Amino acid sequence: MNKITLTDEIITELDETIDVELDECREFFGVCKIVITPKCDTKLEMIYNMSDFKADIIVNLKENINFELFELRESNNVKVKYEYNLDRFSNLKISKFYDASKVKELDTVNLNGEGAYVEYILKTIANDKQDFDLYLNHNAKNTISKVINSGVNITGAINFNVEGIVPNGISGCELNQNNRIITFNDNVCKIDPKFLIEENDVVADHAALIGKFSEDELFYLKSRGIDYNSAINLLVKGFLLDGVEDKRLDEIIEKYWR
Repeated sequence: MNKITLTDEIITELDETIDVELDECREFFGVCKIVITPKCDTKLEMIYNMSDFKADIIVNLKENINFELFELRESNNVKVKYEYNLDRFSNLKISKFYDASKVKELDTVNLNGEGAYVEYILKTIANDKQDFDLYLNHNAKNTISKVINSGVNITGAINFNVEGIVPNGISGCELNQNNRIITFNDNVCKIDPKFLIEENDVVADHAALIGKFSEDELFYLKSRGIDYNSAINLLVKGFLLDGVEDKRLDEIIEKYWR
């Protein structure tokens, strides 16, 4: 798998399947710009492990390109802006796992070509305030967006703002949003799902949940001899690791719930 590792210096391990432009200017302006353009069907892993990280990240998918982007972020004070541009019949799968304190993130997905498809999966553990704004622009017919946001709030607060946009005349689109937050404190978390749809021939649905693990779930596990911390560990893993397979993620969760 292609890899970009961002620590004190940017480290890349890329082959000919992908073009990446790196404009490393954190020292002067505090912002790193990364432009990613896959040449063919491929995958990319981006690992972040730094504090006070700011970035503009642009992903451009040409016609008929299938691209998977996996991001693992263990950082503090993150401010990042993403732009994804999808051409005809391109497919983008985004999987993100964050273990971070303060985060402010803006993602804009532009489905510019007919038949473009995006699947966006975010899993986050919050130790401070985290704000996520996601905008999905269905600019062409028969485009599909699928969003799954799952957050575990420990000592902070999480806000998910997700907006799907379909102009008049852009028919045959599908929009799906599933936003969930499990919280371990009394701080206010918010989910704001929106559909701005001007076209009748569209399928759209969303689900939203903010709360704690149910007493029934905990009682069931404890009745089988599992102590409270181990029960929480199992429930958090089931919540955050659903659809994601990576041993590093198990290790992150173990830091909090052993």
